[in-house]
Amino acid sequence: GVRLYSKNGRDWTTKYWPIALEVELPCRSAILDGEVIVSGERGTPDSPALEAAIWKEPSRLVFVAFDILHLDGRNLTPLPLLLRKRALRQLVEPGLGKIQYSEHFERSALAVFGVTEKIGP
Repeated sequence: GVRLYSKNGRDWTTKYWPIALEVELPCRSAILDGEVIVSGERGTPDSPALEAAIWKEPSRLVFVAFDILHLDGRNLTPLPLLLRKRALRQLVEPGLGKIQYSEHFERSALAVFGVTEKIGP
């Protein structure tokens, strides 16, 4: 089954149970890096709504994966990020499921943040 852990190693599988119950990946084992989010009205992550959704609307929780660290017992961290992203993309089907693939940005972080500031919260 799927297990979800915080960046500090806490087991949050129970906290994010809708994701754990619905996610099935076409592999024996994988360690993915990402964030649990709730989308706001504009389709962008809504941090204040996340805590409320955990208790009141858990069906809104989604795991957005942006990296794959291990796949079927193989450590992928020595590989370049773009190769890992390609492997992740093959593992996570595009769509609106409980696990979603986070696109890769080729621009600098400042350029990306500038765009998100213009879009607004």
